[in-house]
Amino acid sequence: MPTTVPIFQTTVIGLTPLVVVLLIVLASTGVLLELIRRQTKQRVRFRLRDWAAANGLAYLRPGQSSMPKPMDELVAMGRSIVVRSHFADGRGLHLVQFEVDQNESFNVLIMRRETDNPRVGLRPTGAQQSLCDLFEMPSAPRQIPGIRFTICGEDWLATRELADGMARGLLPGDLSLVRTLRHLLIDFSSRPFDEIELTRVRSLATQMASVV
Repeated sequence: MPTTVPIFQTTVIGLTPLVVVLLIVLASTGVLLELIRRQTKQRVRFRLRDWAAANGLAYLRPGQSSMPKPMDELVAMGRSIVVRSHFADGRGLHLVQFEVDQNESFNVLIMRRETDNPRVGLRPTGAQQSLCDLFEMPSAPRQIPGIRFTICGEDWLATRELADGMARGLLPGDLSLVRTLRHLLIDFSSRPFDEIELTRVRSLATQMASVV
C-alpha cells in the first residue's frame, strides 16, 4: 500500500523562542522610545548636561539639590522654592533655575567671592520681576533712578559707589545684579536657561566680579 505524503506539514514552535522574540521586540521598542524622548521633551536637559560636563560643572538632581547661599535666605523668609535645574562647579559657582511660590520662575548665577561688602543691587527699570524684589531690596536713598537700572540697597556709600562705577555700563539692560556680603548674583530670568545663555552669563559674571 503506497505511503501518503502530506501536502502541508505543520511545525509546533516551543514557548521559549516566542518569549525570546517578544523580549527582543520589547527591548527594541524601549530603546526607540528612549531615543524619541531624548530628542523631544528631554533634548534640552541632555544638552545642558553635556554642556555642564564639558565646562567642569556637575548636575545636581532637583530632589537632591538645596538652594545654595545666599538663596537659602528666601526659604528662611517663608518663600516656597522648587529647584528645576542646578549646576555647580564645587568652587562656589552655581547656575540655578527655580520656581518661587509656584508662580514666578527665575534663572540665577551665583558666584562666591572673598569680599565683605554691604548688599546692593541693580534692578532693570522696566522689569516686572527681579531678584532684587525677592530679597526685598529697597530703592537706594538719595539715588536718582537711572534710565536702564534702579540702584537698590540701604547703605548710601555702597549704592553711591555702585552708581559711579562701571557695573551699569557692563550689565545688559534685561538682567539684574545683586551683590551680597560674600556672593555676586546675576538674574537672567528674561533669557532661556540653555547652554548658549549659560555660557554668556558665566563670562559676564567674571567681568562683573572685577568691577563690583
